[in-house]
Amino acid sequence: MPKVLDEKALDKEPKISQLVDDCIEFEDNRGLAIKTLIELERYLKEFVKYCQSKGFSTPSDLTPELLKDYVEGCWGRGNFPLVKAVVWAIRKFGAYIYLIQIVQENPARYLRHPKMPKRAHLPEYLSVEQLRQLLTTCAVTRSFQDFTILSLLASVGLRNNEIVTLNQNKVYLSKKRVDLKVKGGWEKRTPLSDQMTKILATHLANRKDNSPAVFINKKGCALSESYIQRMVKEAGFESGLSFALTCRHLRHTFATHSVDKHGSLITKALLGHSKLATTRVYLHLCPSHFRGLMNLHPYRKKGGAS
Repeated sequence: MPKVLDEKALDKEPKISQLVDDCIEFEDNRGLAIKTLIELERYLKEFVKYCQSKGFSTPSDLTPELLKDYVEGCWGRGNFPLVKAVVWAIRKFGAYIYLIQIVQENPARYLRHPKMPKRAHLPEYLSVEQLRQLLTTCAVTRSFQDFTILSLLASVGLRNNEIVTLNQNKVYLSKKRVDLKVKGGWEKRTPLSDQMTKILATHLANRKDNSPAVFINKKGCALSESYIQRMVKEAGFESGLSFALTCRHLRHTFATHSVDKHGSLITKALLGHSKLATTRVYLHLCPSHFRGLMNLHPYRKKGGAS
């Protein structure tokens, strides 16, 4: 059990709830990203409620065993990313109260991120025929902007948040690439095929506004992730798919075909994965060699969509 440095002042020991607020403010001053800060506050506030329900109110009540029990209790929700985020938040809090010398030992020092469970199901993906039908239908039934977004998701493997944050100053048509902010906060140079470059160039040429965002709504603001998710689902049903299409399906489609054609190392770089093991899961999805996604678009330079 961590010991309070000033044992004579035990009655004046700060409350866990107050220390959580101080920890959040501390991370804010350090420049933690807004979305990350919101998540940190969310998980730590939930932890405070747990402590209050158990009758714990001061740092001296926090033991490695208590923290471990709390994390194990989160497993009941059956959500691996959630448990990983909870561990991350608790470790930050433990490090903070140790840093400001509230306790002599960090109570979260033995807390470790859980291991990723084995996949019950491999990622789903579209066949060449399904993808071609999806893009062909989208080119006819939806706006050219929607078609461009769907093309980027399927043939470049972008995430929907990368789509909405893409600005025009990060599009280099002459170099056939876009620079994207990816997980981890770093910028990834992403190559475009000849077909995708033509599609993106046509989309930008049709723009009549001054918005820096590549994809905008009717008000001239950047699209939301929810719009893209909804659009992808609708496009899937319009093309005759029997299941609800998601952005994840399209990313997995790109990854599967790319691994089959180019191998895992090149695909790892294209997807921006930090570990090769993440990319290698797609090796199990390649029953045969497919044509590369870079040439799957029905778009033609002359005559538009076919």
